[in-house]
Amino acid sequence: MDEYLFQHFTTHLEAVHAAHGHQTDFRRLASDMGIRVRQGEHNSLVWGDPPLITLGASDYGARRNFSAMHEIAHLLLKTCGAEAELLHHFGSFEDAAPHIEAWCNHAAGLLLLPAPVLDAAEQSHGLSAACVLALHLGGRVSLGAALRRLVYAEPERRVAGFVSTASRCVSDVAKLNLSIPFWRYDALPASIPKAGVRQRTFRVGQSEGTHLRVPGAAVGLGLLVAD
Repeated sequence: MDEYLFQHFTTHLEAVHAAHGHQTDFRRLASDMGIRVRQGEHNSLVWGDPPLITLGASDYGARRNFSAMHEIAHLLLKTCGAEAELLHHFGSFEDAAPHIEAWCNHAAGLLLLPAPVLDAAEQSHGLSAACVLALHLGGRVSLGAALRRLVYAEPERRVAGFVSTASRCVSDVAKLNLSIPFWRYDALPASIPKAGVRQRTFRVGQSEGTHLRVPGAAVGLGLLVAD
């Protein structure tokens, strides 16, 4: 049920987004969709005519953009009927809530980095760390959001991505259909070169990787793709 319903939700969301020109500015998208946006004590969606999204003052920059798109996703989850199906399936809001929040987090990435943006980045940089960086900078999203958007874009892919600190400790990681010899908080293997301004290539097992340093930050960004 989850897989079918999730596909129904994301297909609905992408169709609505396409109808609004894949707008990635949350205020313009909300305005086009007839949603009011105002500051509140916390992030929330208030169902009504018109719907209202409140955004907490503690969020700003990339986090605020993500939070706003997350709330728009909540609205689309409700209007396509998927929220009601999840509540019915799990029997209570408490049990359904983790699934609802995870789906809306994923959907926020789809709204901030829609297919045309993703396709353009891949055409320019291929499946690489540079592609993740382009999504991060061009889409004004967090590194984690850009990483997950690329890693989970195609369900048949075998790919993994990571963010590392200056001391080569893995601070974030996402993977799909690919085993990797490290996880969050582990040290990077010695086979992965030091991150530099220019993208470097390497191999880990049967996967080819790319690694670079994020401009203006003491962090590395890497992507592994299976042969």
